[in-house]
Amino acid sequence: VQRVIAQEGVLDALAAELLPRVAALTVGDPMDERTDVGALIGPDACDRVERAVDAARAQGATALVGGERLGPALYAPTVLG
Repeated sequence: VQRVIAQEGVLDALAAELLPRVAALTVGDPMDERTDVGALIGPDACDRVERAVDAARAQGATALVGGERLGPALYAPTVLG
């Protein structure tokens, strides 16, 4: 999922459910059965994600979960608010 847009009236309830689940995702080797999220297609894709998160932060968003690059093609599952 790339984006979830929620009305303000349900935002708190959604965040209460979503944030712990995203924080619990395991990032790593897709061949490891414990991994939930693998690498992006390559470093260029990770650069694009990093730029999108940086742009959102520049407009006032904060990372509620994630928000950091973990490797050349790994970016932490991220929720911005």
